[in-house]
Formats: sequence, structure tokens, C-alpha cells
Amino acid sequence: MKTLPRKGLLVIISDFIGLKGEWDKILRIAGEKFDVLGIMIRDPRDEELIAAGNIVLQDPLSDELMIVNTGKIKERYEKFTQDEKKYIKEMFSKGNADMVDIRTDEDFIKPIIQFLLRRGERVF
Repeated sequence: MKTLPRKGLLVIISDFIGLKGEWDKILRIAGEKFDVLGIMIRDPRDEELIAAGNIVLQDPLSDELMIVNTGKIKERYEKFTQDEKKYIKEMFSKGNADMVDIRTDEDFIKPIIQFLLRRGERVF
């Protein structure tokens, strides 16, 4: 953070899944020095489960395999992902940072243009 100019634009592009540690504290610090823009890119499969019965999943961090009945966890999983997104957006807002939400199954240009237009109205 010391090498970038004050009030430069810091763009963070991520799915923001599985954040750990004090990322919100770091975001607040960055928001004090930089103009921060988060671009959350999510695939629909990150947020929605198809009730397909038992499937085998692999934890990408531990490589552990598990059998999951998607029908039984569908509602809880989707509520968890929505709550997680809401929390991330709140932390960006509290950190004086902006956030754009993009899905991989939709055109990404429209949400970015809409964001820039809204931001332009707010700034100017």
C-alpha cells in the first residue's frame, strides 16, 4: 500500500468465497487511502444447487471427498450464499468501497456501465 499513490484506484476482482482472517479490517484501511472497487464475479453454481440427489464433492483446500444430498441442503446452502454476499457487500460499504456484482452467465458490460453511471451521479 505504500508504493501506490494516495487516492489511486484499487480494483479487487474475486468471487470473494471463503474469505478468512481480518480481510474486512484490511479493506477499511485500503478504503481510507484508495478509491476501492470490488468486482464480485460469481457463477450461478456458486449460489444455487440443483436438487440432484447424492453427489460427490471435493474440498479444494484439503482434497477431502464427501457425499452430499443436494436436495437436503439446497435451501440452507442458498441462504448461506445469499447471507455471505450480503455480508461482503456490507463490509465493502463500511470500508468506504464500492462493489459491482457480476455473474458468469450474464453480460458483464451492463452491470459495470450501470455502476459507473450511478457512481458518476454520486461523485459529480
